Amino acid sequence: MTQILEQKANYAILQTSVGAKLRVEFFDINVVRIRLAPDGNFETLPDYAIDFSKERPPPIVKVLQTKEKIVLTNSFGAKVEIHKMPLTVTVFDENGEIIVDDARTMSFESQTGEISATKARKSLTETYYGFGEKALPFSRDGQVMTNWNTDTYRYSLGTDPLYQSIPFFIALNQGKSYGLFFNNTFRTTFDMGKTAPDKFTFSSAGGELDYFVFTGGRQRTPKKILEDYANLTGKTPLPPIWALGNQQSRFSYFPESRVREIADGFRSRKIPCDVIYI
Repeated sequence: MTQILEQKANYAILQTSVGAKLRVEFFDINVVRIRLAPDGNFETLPDYAIDFSKERPPPIVKVLQTKEKIVLTNSFGAKVEIHKMPLTVTVFDENGEIIVDDARTMSFESQTGEISATKARKSLTETYYGFGEKALPFSRDGQVMTNWNTDTYRYSLGTDPLYQSIPFFIALNQGKSYGLFFNNTFRTTFDMGKTAPDKFTFSSAGGELDYFVFTGGRQRTPKKILEDYANLTGKTPLPPIWALGNQQSRFSYFPESRVREIADGFRSRKIPCDVIYI
């Protein structure tokens, strides 16, 4: 049976009967963090993906426990329900609508270290955007994607993985959005309704099941989701001015005289150029 082991202002840690621990937290007013430590020990290494320089006063959360479930509700009315048997998590927005709902209990393999979470899709028309550089249709629904940085020269449509690993997406359904960020550095996979059209699954070859759900507040817009994601992971500082200029690139220039010829061509034609890649 799952029981509350520790409770603070904005989170609760739950102990499961199999030794795993679950931490559910309102990380920010519109951001829910869910962590599952299969062996009962949460990782203590620095969270390099999270910007801790930003001050985040912990939201005030009310915790209610019944025989069947544990409910965390923040001051704006958004809530998380943890069902004890089977162990599943449901996140609700401020209007009481389900944002994400476990289609089955979170799983982990003690032998291989693999972990996964499966969520029910609100509808078969729910679409997903993000994940970084992918040679796939713009909407990622019905796709399986892997995050594992790979140098893939002259790739074709459908090649995966590629150069970027960004385990974050925005979902859109009937004009309402939510976001999800999987905070895991192992090889991760997202099955966005291809294997089972009514579900999506994200999994990892190891590490901790650690993910953030962006509720979107009352607005539930992609803009609000992106704003909260940027506040979580950090905003890009302004690069040097030359980096914003025209940059000339191809696979390579050789020899040195050819590089100088290209540079002279830009200057003689009065075409701005700040960078030449070699």
